[in-house]
Amino acid sequence: MCTLSATINSIGLGLDIVGATLLLFFWVAPQTAFAGQVATNEFEYNERDRKKLKRMKWVAWLGFGLMILGFVLQLVSNYVT
Repeated sequence: MCTLSATINSIGLGLDIVGATLLLFFWVAPQTAFAGQVATNEFEYNERDRKKLKRMKWVAWLGFGLMILGFVLQLVSNYVT
């Protein structure tokens, strides 16, 4: 039978994995998302690409938030009996 501590730790680890995957695909990989087009800022892209870039940034921040939440849950699991 799993303890509450182990369950919280497992949920935190799962959130970390999901968050890291989102960061990989929506933060690291966006450089290839625009068919080699390089711009110094987001306003040099056309409207469709700007919307895509904005969505990718939002999902990347969601991934970062999930990772932070996962780490906090893993930390909390150390103090739950």
